[in-house]
Amino acid sequence: MRSKKVITLESGHTVNHATQKRHRTIGRVCRLGPEHVDLLVPTYRQVYGEVMEWDEYKRCEAEGCQNGLFSISEYLQRYQDRRQKGENPNHCDCGALLVDRWDSDTVSAHIHDEVISHPQGLGVVQFQLLVNEDKERELGTAAAIIGCALVGFAWGYGTDARQLEKEKSIPGLAEAVNQNFGGYEVFYQSEWGVVSLCRGTGVGTNLFFCRMQAAINAGHRVGIFRTNPNARSNSAERRWGYREVLRYSEPTVKGGISLVLGGELKKVQQTFEELHAQELSSFAHISPGLNL
Repeated sequence: MRSKKVITLESGHTVNHATQKRHRTIGRVCRLGPEHVDLLVPTYRQVYGEVMEWDEYKRCEAEGCQNGLFSISEYLQRYQDRRQKGENPNHCDCGALLVDRWDSDTVSAHIHDEVISHPQGLGVVQFQLLVNEDKERELGTAAAIIGCALVGFAWGYGTDARQLEKEKSIPGLAEAVNQNFGGYEVFYQSEWGVVSLCRGTGVGTNLFFCRMQAAINAGHRVGIFRTNPNARSNSAERRWGYREVLRYSEPTVKGGISLVLGGELKKVQQTFEELHAQELSSFAHISPGLNL
């Protein structure tokens, strides 16, 4: 049987020469709801498993072990090396078992706790949709969707920094927030991630913008978030107006150090819109929903 030849064109268009059908990809951002959780869980696990700054695919089961945090690529290389040597690839150097850093049940509970069931929780997810252009011209976009993938997410919730300090074990957080922003009420920007194939395409920037707009519309004044000092996104967030408000020891993360960055959301919005003025018109704004 002859294989079908598919050519990818610019602007997300594809042509399948076996059928002469044209397709295009479009982004769609939706408010995060219960209907998205089953799709979001594997995306979340993929994002944190493949990003080298976090290395959160596998971890050592032994409490306090610093040798057992692995990204997907690191774990696969380790697996091959250990198998070739006749060693068990699922054991850490300390001898304890390697387990999922984020198992599906834990991630699902995390999403429910911070967004779905949280009274001040809000989030967005972005889908990439594959659309048959012939059907789209005849029946409209909704009827022409032939595939989709959840490729990114961003969420957070309103809270008091004094409570957040206890919940997340961040020593000195409340005082740092009060000194920097004159109060304790914050929007905690808990999660923001994009799968590797879509990084550098504007998906992450789009999601950040949508979450920021939703937080401002909900009445939040100050946004803060935890991050790894080596995270590539830090440079963009500092450029948008976030600044370091706290640096503290966190033994459970790679490198053992975490940062808290914060900013006044309306000032961040102003800087963001100035820097991305030419891109804003092409951003995918929040849609009321997506029938999958």
